[in-house]
Amino acid sequence: MKKTNYIITLTLILFTNLTNATTKVTPIINISLLGGQNIFEKETSGFSGYLDSNISVPISFGNFSTLLPMLNLKYVGFKEVQELLGGGTLYQETFDTMLLLKLIQHIYGGVYIKPKIVLKSEAIKETKDETWLNGLYNYNRGTFGIELSKDFAKKNYLTTGINFSKITFPNYTSLAYETKDTFGIEITTNVGKNPLDYTSTHIYIEDELNLNENTKLKFAINLNNKNFLEQKIVVDGPQYSDEKRKDQTFYITLGINYVSKHFKASVAYIGAEFTFVSNDSNQNHFFVDPNYPAFIKDYYDYRGSIIKIPINYIFTLKGKTAIIGATVVTETKNYINRPIQDKNTGEFLEEKVRIVQNSTTIFFEYKLNANFSLKLLTNSYSSFSTMEFEKLYKYNYEGMYYLLGINYRY
Repeated sequence: MKKTNYIITLTLILFTNLTNATTKVTPIINISLLGGQNIFEKETSGFSGYLDSNISVPISFGNFSTLLPMLNLKYVGFKEVQELLGGGTLYQETFDTMLLLKLIQHIYGGVYIKPKIVLKSEAIKETKDETWLNGLYNYNRGTFGIELSKDFAKKNYLTTGINFSKITFPNYTSLAYETKDTFGIEITTNVGKNPLDYTSTHIYIEDELNLNENTKLKFAINLNNKNFLEQKIVVDGPQYSDEKRKDQTFYITLGINYVSKHFKASVAYIGAEFTFVSNDSNQNHFFVDPNYPAFIKDYYDYRGSIIKIPINYIFTLKGKTAIIGATVVTETKNYINRPIQDKNTGEFLEEKVRIVQNSTTIFFEYKLNANFSLKLLTNSYSSFSTMEFEKLYKYNYEGMYYLLGINYRY
């Protein structure tokens, strides 16, 4: 009862502060409209579009409360390779819609509380004939989160929070369930209908320390637990047990950012970030290949790292502001129990799967006036793996895309 009264009292205090404070509305608009081509495995696509629009309307209630509604729409019209179920999946087009509602409430002495609600929907077309509503990997995400932050005299900024999410794939049904449901043929017992749906709990803590006016250190720990709603654990047979799949991913990040102001009328931003990743899953895998059947325990467990180096340089060109930047990312995954297979036969070997993915993004932006700027962006990416057998998933590939267009800010 005391806990309920405390929550009601706190809610009334926040509501009173919001209604009695002076209101200030500041619309913020950022829209990138670009077009270009994608080259994947030496095959060039036709002209494709790219749209990334972000519209937010921060509403300030005095000096202590800000309500932040935000809408993001993103369309990518060229091929992308994203990992799903442990291998590369090639997408033709994607369209994302995200709605965020966040309250930033100052409590006392540089302490802020930030509850939020996020709704996201992603539509994916894997082939040109596929319609937006029927994409196999379309998904919806709903998230509720709350964050606490503390600013220690502008020198140390500490943040901690927790997010609760539910992710559903409305068009994805397991093949084993479809066979049973459509033809009455039961290949395996105890199989779930929607194996990709899950809930997640994301806990994080981040700390930014300003060493001086030019140098900032970053430290972060992230823990993400996934609980699959219907995906049962595979046992040798293959059959499914009553136990459901659970994944736990742990990230620890160390980074440094340096700002150089020694150039005349220009600024350089240089950073370096290293992340250690550990993924533990109780899910196994059974290969039903009649020639090389195999049961592999803890199929999704891996250890890895991510190295990220961003560099941005802001300068003046013919009296107007210009920015040139580059970001290099290398991600490595070493699977603990997943063996490689012979390239031709599919026979399992002793060596384990290792994947190294590289990405280099370079952009140039030139400000035309107060709101519009010209933007050129290119990205090259590659994936190299000890796994050369690619009958089921794509492990090795190279590609790039380039985009040119207009950016609008208000």
